[in-house]
Amino acid sequence: MIRNPPRLVPELTFGLCVLGLSLLTGCGAETKSAALSSTTEKAAAPSSSGDQSAQKFQLDCAQSPRELLLFVAQNQQPEEVRTAAFIRIAEKYLQSNQFSQASEMLEQLAPPAERDEACFNLVKSLLQQDRRTVPLTQTLELILKIEAPAPRDKTLRWIADRFDKQGDVLHYRFVVSRISESKLKSLLMNRLSQKVIGKAGFNQTLYDSRKIPDPAERETALCSLAIVLARKGDQTQAAALIQEIQTPVLQEIANDARVFSYLNSGQLGAAMGLIRSGCTCRTSPLLNSLCYDLIKGNSIDQALAVAREIEEPEYKYSVLYHAASELFERGEIQRAEAVILQANHADKADVRQVSAEEEERRISSQASFASLLIKQGDLERIQAYSAQVDINVFRKYKGLHKLVGKRIQAGQLDQALALTETFPEEDVFALVAEHLAEQGKFKQAVQTALKIEDSYHRSAALAPIVAQLLKKDDLDEAFEVLQKVDDIGFQCTGPPSLRYHNSPHHWHYDHYIYEKMITKLLEADRPDQALAVTHLLHESKERIGYAKHLMKELVRMEKYDAMAMVALKFTADLPYQEQLIEMAIGSLMDADQDELANQIARKQTNKNLQAFAEFQIVAQLVDRRKINEAHERAQQIQHPAWQAESQAKVAYGLMMSQQRELAQKVIEHLDLTRLRPESIARLVSGLVFSEQLEQALFLSNQIRIKQDRLPALMEITEGLVGQAEQRETPTPEESGSDHKSHAIFTPEEQQLARRIVQSIQGD
Repeated sequence: MIRNPPRLVPELTFGLCVLGLSLLTGCGAETKSAALSSTTEKAAAPSSSGDQSAQKFQLDCAQSPRELLLFVAQNQQPEEVRTAAFIRIAEKYLQSNQFSQASEMLEQLAPPAERDEACFNLVKSLLQQDRRTVPLTQTLELILKIEAPAPRDKTLRWIADRFDKQGDVLHYRFVVSRISESKLKSLLMNRLSQKVIGKAGFNQTLYDSRKIPDPAERETALCSLAIVLARKGDQTQAAALIQEIQTPVLQEIANDARVFSYLNSGQLGAAMGLIRSGCTCRTSPLLNSLCYDLIKGNSIDQALAVAREIEEPEYKYSVLYHAASELFERGEIQRAEAVILQANHADKADVRQVSAEEEERRISSQASFASLLIKQGDLERIQAYSAQVDINVFRKYKGLHKLVGKRIQAGQLDQALALTETFPEEDVFALVAEHLAEQGKFKQAVQTALKIEDSYHRSAALAPIVAQLLKKDDLDEAFEVLQKVDDIGFQCTGPPSLRYHNSPHHWHYDHYIYEKMITKLLEADRPDQALAVTHLLHESKERIGYAKHLMKELVRMEKYDAMAMVALKFTADLPYQEQLIEMAIGSLMDADQDELANQIARKQTNKNLQAFAEFQIVAQLVDRRKINEAHERAQQIQHPAWQAESQAKVAYGLMMSQQRELAQKVIEHLDLTRLRPESIARLVSGLVFSEQLEQALFLSNQIRIKQDRLPALMEITEGLVGQAEQRETPTPEESGSDHKSHAIFTPEEQQLARRIVQSIQGD
């Protein structure tokens, strides 16, 4: 909720990454921070009756920066926060060229699934951000630590693309040899075959490939060369080279290339013979190409027989539609329909669970065929077809929309409405209403839409009518119809929810009616009515989404007085009102409209919202480095909690501006019991940045809930370890190499380290 524009915060040292992970719950310590100076000078001595083993563990952790870092990271909660901590530490070691240290950190994660996730996320970060400080070869070593095949293959694919861009064929070949999934291996293998031949030519490359010591890499190289021969049409040599390959999947990939070569040269019989011999992968792309060639050669029955063996829905249903459309073009419509419906009958006998992708592909192919029938216009055949398929077939690609549209355009309203005998009533009424609205027959359109009994479907039918009225600039009529769009479920189809409602009713679409209505009203200088549009939304979480759109439009149009009005009059649950006030004050002060921002705070009738607005103004002043003005403003806030929050924001700003003494004075007078956990965490970050780790630890211990306190302790630990490592001066031989860190704590640092361990072990 607190704005932190990046312009205030400079590049921070390692250790300032964990911010804002605390929740809004929890209470502060019972003592004020006036005792901060005296308390932080006292080391927390272990109880004489305490467990000796616990004291020994604290001592062991305090001796070694690495052990302390490891202990604090291991204790982070929940799992994703712990994983993120290890990733951050490992990345820090990688960027300082200490690969072995990074590896050791990642190896501490257990179980293996968590370690795999950490390696995966770290690799993703390194590759996506193009971290040139970390060599690709080290990133590859991290990838090979991933045990699970799926994430390992995914990251291998990413790094293969990087090696490909660099023209590094040798590393690219190595990566391909380590991929386990056959389809991905086949894809990258074919790409490798296009670049494997060096300047020395094919024979020398073949000679060198046979000398590669690693078996997997050697066979990968030979497979790529066999593909080269197959592409050239040298089937005999390709077959001979395949005999040298022992790995079955590589043999199949190479033989697939031979089949494609036969198909490209029109040798359909040879391709079929090779497939029937059982030495190919029988991949979907291969069978798909074969089916297309068979259909082209008028062997449709043979193509359909091959199509049954295709596993991937994308290819299987593509072949079915291609065969059906070919038959349709020849006038064999009944046979074409039987082909396209073939999947329906197969599914009834198939006891396995049909995947969402397969269902989508099936619907798509049948919808494409429905488009052919609609284009032909034989209503009886369309009705017969619709009885055998899912209604979504006619919703897909607007098939039913086109069918209704034809009748409305021909003035056949009764015939259009009669389609309710074949299709669901709500679908037909909605589409009739939409087409009538497009013709400007708005009254008749609204009457038709209101015939729909279900409120969700009725609202969905009214939306396009509103959109058409807005096109005609009939704002009053549009607003009147918009008030009838009253279903909560349909209102959730727009921002910040899904545009398209994920339900069986795929034709539902919100048409951006709320945003369009708001923009049109603002252009007509009617901001009060634009605000009223947001209040038509039943749920606050939906209301705030459109209120933010309203605010953005006002900023774009530079209507600052209206912004203040909206911030004062907008109603929703308290957290959403706070969000809009924060947005309004930030935008107004960005536009140098400070007086209007002050007006929002001054005119608030709710005392809590008034104090919140004052806090937002203080936060904006701090972000603009107007620290003194912010401090004066913070002292005037009457609300105890928001005054404390404002003072904490001022203290943070002072620390980030290197004004440590002033920041210390503000912190000493802070009522810590009033601060939210994330505000204390922000102060901890500032103190770590200012290298005031003792005070940072004291403040972190004021966060009562342990899970909220742990990220702050992690940040302090990283700062403490960073101090120790900065004193380490590697030898000339170690500089720039992957040397081990031998940093040690000073006695004072050891004492602080023990207190960090105590804070984690305590409740």
